[in-house]
Amino acid sequence: MPELIGEAILTAIGTSAAEAGTISLIGSLTVAGVVGEAAILGAAYAYSSYQNNRLKKSLQQSGIDQGRTVMSRDPIAPRRLIYGQVLVSGTVVFIAATGASNEYLHLILVIAGHQCEAIDTIYFDNVEVPLDGSGNATGTFAGNAIVKKHLGAPGDAADATLIAAAPSYWTSAHTLSGCTYLYVQLKYNSTLFPNGLPTVTALVKGARVYDPRDGTQSATDPTTWKYSNNSALCAAHFMNDVKWGKSIAY
Repeated sequence: MPELIGEAILTAIGTSAAEAGTISLIGSLTVAGVVGEAAILGAAYAYSSYQNNRLKKSLQQSGIDQGRTVMSRDPIAPRRLIYGQVLVSGTVVFIAATGASNEYLHLILVIAGHQCEAIDTIYFDNVEVPLDGSGNATGTFAGNAIVKKHLGAPGDAADATLIAAAPSYWTSAHTLSGCTYLYVQLKYNSTLFPNGLPTVTALVKGARVYDPRDGTQSATDPTTWKYSNNSALCAAHFMNDVKWGKSIAY
């Protein structure tokens, strides 16, 4: 998954007209000057209102938005940015089977190319998967699924459960540094998974952003930033980010 500067996918969900719905920008932000930046933000906000209404309707009808909730296997997929709260799937970057009869399937599903605030509810084919504190599925999927959440924090270690289950495939060197991802282990069960590999999705709270109104935050210290779905703060963060945006000084 290459890091495509200026060609990232930006996704954000707000909760009101003031905090706009879904912002999706694909392509290079090369518009020069304040006027150009205002134009692109204006277009994004207008589009976001439309997308927010569309997303809400989609979630109400089926709990799924096909634009973001399809698992893919793509070695050159751009890394996704997530702002606000959104239901997403991701890119499968690792898949392997273990066990005497290859009954265990192991997946690494990268959700975002940056640290996220939280990964909340997990779904298999739109069915909620309750988890205990260790990531073991409870309820319907008990004994047949494990989901470990990694938020992309600096220094995050490689998933210990996967290392133990598939040491010939995954080691402590496979940290996926800076990426938010899920490790999913599934046990073969034709009743629970009649269509084979389920589509795995998650309700995710995205990036922490800088808010100049908050005296406890520093523009130069990302560890002080906080999660927000405020569209203005999210847009400012995107344009100022040294990896994804235009790197304008705050």
